[in-house]
Amino acid sequence: MKKKRTAKAPVNQMTLDYCRTQGWLIGRTEYKVRYNITKDLFGFIDFVAIRPGTKGVLALQVTTFENRLARIKKICTETREAAESWVLAGNQIEVWGWKRPNTTQRTWALKRDCVIMYERDGLRSIDVPLETKSNTGDK
Repeated sequence: MKKKRTAKAPVNQMTLDYCRTQGWLIGRTEYKVRYNITKDLFGFIDFVAIRPGTKGVLALQVTTFENRLARIKKICTETREAAESWVLAGNQIEVWGWKRPNTTQRTWALKRDCVIMYERDGLRSIDVPLETKSNTGDK
């Protein structure tokens, strides 16, 4: 009996769809270096988004729920200089982790962690409430 292959989480498409429904203009910044290898803008940005009435540019690092803390750690350590420059320029950074609480349903939960700058403490992550999104799987 063949082992059933688990499909990759469609986090990029869900992020694009979610941002557009919230009124954000969003663009993808990561690019392929070689087959199956991607590079992020400044080492941590998958998407940038802007919205009328919102100050600055929102940088998004998108991943699965389970990997979001590793991404936050990477931003605060490996790409710290670029991230601090981004925030000091008046922009924002968020790490979005998508989770499918129940594999029998097409509902996904979005966990948004906001990485911001404090004057003395440097970069820090702040929790944002969990949101749910229905994924129809059409795209």
